[in-house]
Amino acid sequence: MGRRPRRKAISGRLRAQDVSEGLELPVLAKGPVRVRHLAMFATATSEFADIHYDRDYAQSMGLPDVIIQGYYKTATIAQMLKDWAGDGSALRRLTVQHRGMDVAGNTLTVAGKVLKVSEEPDGKRVECEVWVDNQHGQRTATGKAILLLP
Repeated sequence: MGRRPRRKAISGRLRAQDVSEGLELPVLAKGPVRVRHLAMFATATSEFADIHYDRDYAQSMGLPDVIIQGYYKTATIAQMLKDWAGDGSALRRLTVQHRGMDVAGNTLTVAGKVLKVSEEPDGKRVECEVWVDNQHGQRTATGKAILLLP
């Protein structure tokens, strides 16, 4: 069976009937991510590991700079998914594996594609592959998401 051509995600209000396998999700760029952003995120999530906001401490631990929290990257993926799916949708599951380190000053690009679409009694179930790349082309997080569209 031949591959279907890839379609880009539509802009504007998402309609469940417009979602199909292979659809590329809209890209969300964050950055450059500054230490200030990481300190605010640490406060919001109560993740007070000094390596996420204290440059001197991070470097004393052998790190190149302050590192971006894994949860920050996960939250950015969730933001991209909710921005795309819109109000009334539900993010049922999000699993993310952090495969590389990003440091303060990096620009993160979040993207994904639809893997599978199926019908459920209360809407359309959409399974997606998602990822985070940095400006160096390194894929530093990968994951899977399941959304329910009304």
